[in-house]
Order: sequence, then structure tokens, then C-alpha cells
Amino acid sequence: MRLSTKSLALLMVSTSLAALDRASLATKYFGNDAPWYLDRIPFFESSDADITNVYYYRWKIFRSHQRDLGANGYISTEFLNDVSWQTNPWASLNDATGFHLLEGRWSRDRRFKEDYANFIFSSNSNRRQFSENMADGVWKGTRGLYWVEPLRDATEYTISSIDASGGTDGFTGGESYRPSINSYQYANAKAIANLASAKGGLQTVVDTYTSRAAAIKKNVQASLWNSTFEHFIDRYYVSNNYVKNWSPIRGRELVGYVPWAHDLPDDTATII
Repeated sequence: MRLSTKSLALLMVSTSLAALDRASLATKYFGNDAPWYLDRIPFFESSDADITNVYYYRWKIFRSHQRDLGANGYISTEFLNDVSWQTNPWASLNDATGFHLLEGRWSRDRRFKEDYANFIFSSNSNRRQFSENMADGVWKGTRGLYWVEPLRDATEYTISSIDASGGTDGFTGGESYRPSINSYQYANAKAIANLASAKGGLQTVVDTYTSRAAAIKKNVQASLWNSTFEHFIDRYYVSNNYVKNWSPIRGRELVGYVPWAHDLPDDTATII
């Protein structure tokens, strides 16, 4: 199809009218700090004011968590201010790293992703005491799923940890097959396969990790999706006087949304 000169002119005018006023949006949402955002973030506007407000709020929070470590570059901290329980000296906790990197890669300033990734994998980084989508999990071959103590997911006082203690604790314990750790390992496996494919000459690695990702995806959907709650939930790994291995927990938790963060669930009528 060929467009006339008049049609092209109208198209250019409409495109121009549709362009976002970046400077105005930056001033509206970030005030005097607007210049920092202008060339660093994708600007966005929606007919739903709540979505637009949340979008820019998240960027404001992202900016607030940046910490310049000098020779180690930029990292994203978990806490806005220093707290007594943070991991010193950098105040970086790896439970949030995956989420920081997923959001940071949208920034046009690549330092906030690349510096952080280089740091977290280096010997200068803090120890990794939590699960996340770069961490190792514990594999239970008979179930085909990973299990983890909720505290190591940075989600203490969960249903599983509280109920496994008979209601007397909840900070520790409650080891379970969780939507979180299994989604992280699914994402890990896919990433390894994609990196190996990009490098070339590593087809065995590509095939191995593609197969692992497919197996995790299948088992998460078959075993951790609960049709009653219409949600992904934990199943107990621990077995004691209060809970039994493989029994599902008694309710929904936010962790059940994590599979969607990594595009794990199939788009079917069964899982909605």
C-alpha cells in the first residue's frame, strides 16, 4: 500500500501530537530532581491515572535505592536508610537483586544494571544468604521441585513457617516447595540456555537447560497451582507434629504471584 503525501502529512501531525511531553512529566512527578530522569527512563502515560502514578513512583523508589560504591560502581540497596540488620559493608541483600536487575535494565543508563551485576557476581560482594533468581536451590528429585526455608526467601512469618511451628514461631522453619525458588530456577535455566545459545558451540548446554526449564515449568503448574485458591501456593517439605510433607498450605500469599514475574505459567483457562 502506498500513502499519499497528504496522508503522510496527517500521519506525521498525529504522531507529533501523540508524543509525550517528557520535560513536563518529569517535572510533575520528580520536581527538582527531574533532570536525573529525563535521559535515563522511558516515559509513559496511561488513561488510568493509578497505573501512571505507580509507574513513576516505582522509578522514584528505584532512584532512591541507588548507592555509589566508587570503584565497585552502582548497586541497588534493599533498604532506603541503613538498618542494624543489613549486611555490611554494602547494605546489599541478594534476595532483591533479581528484581532490581529486571527493573534497572529499562534504564538508558546501563550502569545501574551492569555495575550491579558485575558487583553481585564478584568477590567484593556481600555473601548470598537468601534465595533469588541467581541463587542455588535444593532439588528434590522425586518431586521435581526445589524447596527452601521461607526465611531464605526473605519472607519470614509465612503460613508455612507459622503452621510448622504450631503457631509458636514463624521467623524460621517451614521448609517448603515454593513458587518463588522454583520460578527463580526456571528463569535461571532459561537464561543459561539463552546465554549458551548466544555464545555458540554449546548445544549440549542449551539442550540441557532448556529441558530443565521445561521440567520445572511443568511441575510448578501441576503441583503448586491450587484450583481452590486459584493461586500458586507452597507445599510442605518439612514433616512434623503440625504439618505433613507435600500437604498444601492453608491460604494464599503474595509469593504466589512470582511465577508470572518470570513468564512461567501457560496462558490457559486452567491457570488464570
